[in-house]
Order: sequence, then structure tokens, then C-alpha cells
Amino acid sequence: MASRIFQIVTGAVSGDFNGDGKQDLVLMYFDPVSSVGGAVFLAGKGDGSFADPVNIALLGNAPTAVAVADLNNDQKLDLVVADQTGTVASLLGNGDGTFTPASSPLQVSAAAIYLADVNGDQIGRASCRERV
Repeated sequence: MASRIFQIVTGAVSGDFNGDGKQDLVLMYFDPVSSVGGAVFLAGKGDGSFADPVNIALLGNAPTAVAVADLNNDQKLDLVVADQTGTVASLLGNGDGTFTPASSPLQVSAAAIYLADVNGDQIGRASCRERV
């Protein structure tokens, strides 16, 4: 029997995060028993299966939402992650399945994250839907 990896998956995005032309996954998770959450990168093998998860360092805890876009126009996919404490952080993709925090996180009450190129400059901008 396969082991269970996560208690609750709170967000998931796909894209080619490591530049190999295959779809990868980034999963956000939360364990309500231990109150610990995190994120992992799973490299796609191109046959519908994935490599073992690799932890992604987050600036907050208990992630609740994630979005993906190229935020800095470097042709590498980046992440914007919100957590239940109100932290929203950008993680810039390094092109190899790893990510680097872009700056200090914002403190807002985000329930969802939306990314779009709102002014046609080929760079994604983040917008958050506030919790009510």
C-alpha cells in the first residue's frame, strides 16, 4: 500500500518548473493535527508519474492558496503563495525546480490569489481576494 504524503492538499499548480519540457507539480499542504504546512515540488517524468517530492522553503506557514506566472520576465515560472496567517510571498523560480523568496512577504488577509499581465508588459501582477 502506498503511503500517504499529505493530510490536506490546499493548493496545486502545474507547469514546467525545471525546464525539461515536462509538466511538473507544486503542491501546498496542511496537516490539521500538527498544524504544520508546507510546499513540495514534484518533477514530472513525462509518463503521467512524478519523482519524489522535494520540499520548498516558504516564508509563512499553513499555505492556503498558490498561483503561478513568470513575475519577472526571465522565462522561468514563479509562485505567489498565501497562508492562513495573512502572509503573501513571491517565490522566484530558478528554472531547476527550486525557488528563491523575492522579497519580504506582505501581510494581508488573502483567500485567493490571481495573476495576470494587466498592462501588456509580459510580467504577471498579483491580486488577492480578501477573506470575509
